[in-house]
Amino acid sequence: MENNMPDVHCLDRVIPPGKTLLAEYGEIAADDPRPIETVLNSKIGWGRTPLRLVAITAGWSIAGSMLRWDNGCFAVLYEIDGARHANRYVEFGPALDRFNRIPTSEILP
Repeated sequence: MENNMPDVHCLDRVIPPGKTLLAEYGEIAADDPRPIETVLNSKIGWGRTPLRLVAITAGWSIAGSMLRWDNGCFAVLYEIDGARHANRYVEFGPALDRFNRIPTSEILP
């Protein structure tokens, strides 16, 4: 898996702690980077909840009516009752540990 690992931090920006980099839709160019999610692994956990271990590159993310710059990260993503949840990590190791700690579920017919 490590050979196909994207460099999620190649476009990171220095953002002071407690600050957020925001922009309105017309303020950035159409070719400015947007986050790209690469699924590294997936499984079913907590009953029937699909889980994904992903690498997310840095870029402008949708934040309501504006855009927010997010630096690259690794994350464990899951959806419960239509709401998307995530645990984000700067490094791959802690994200993989979190993903592996979640018990898998056997889907019965």
